[in-house]
Amino acid sequence: MSKSFHDPKKVNILASCFAFYLLIILLIATPIGKKVAFAESINQAMTTTQNADTEGISIALVGSERECLRSTSCRNTPYSNQYFIKNNLDKTQEVQVKIRALNSKNEEMKVIDTKIMTLKPNELRLLETEETIEDSSVWNQYSFQTDDRIATYQHMLRFRNPE
Repeated sequence: MSKSFHDPKKVNILASCFAFYLLIILLIATPIGKKVAFAESINQAMTTTQNADTEGISIALVGSERECLRSTSCRNTPYSNQYFIKNNLDKTQEVQVKIRALNSKNEEMKVIDTKIMTLKPNELRLLETEETIEDSSVWNQYSFQTDDRIATYQHMLRFRNPE
């Protein structure tokens, strides 16, 4: 090819700019987006549990979403569900919850027990189950996964004073 049609210097500059753009998106924008999404989840959980101050312990389903950034197709990706729990009492409590997740047709998808969690007064935390990956960063954590989106849920709550 003639140099006027294909200038190697301009191609290298264009390729460098494209690589720099991908670097910015993958290393900076995506992690910041996850942090912003987690902060929004906490704000939504605070709003939902604040409206339920009459109860001793409040539970809120904040999100039931697929993590599709790393895969090419979302069809086989499970839904990651984030539940938050808040202690509205004036004393520290040990809490355990049994959650029954239902789809849009009110069919049971999963019944899961949470870990026994110690909550201080007015503390808001992600509801932890055996599926919660504690080693991952806080903004990548979820309570558990299901094959379909959770439309509604039922829960049974047990709490007591810590021993």
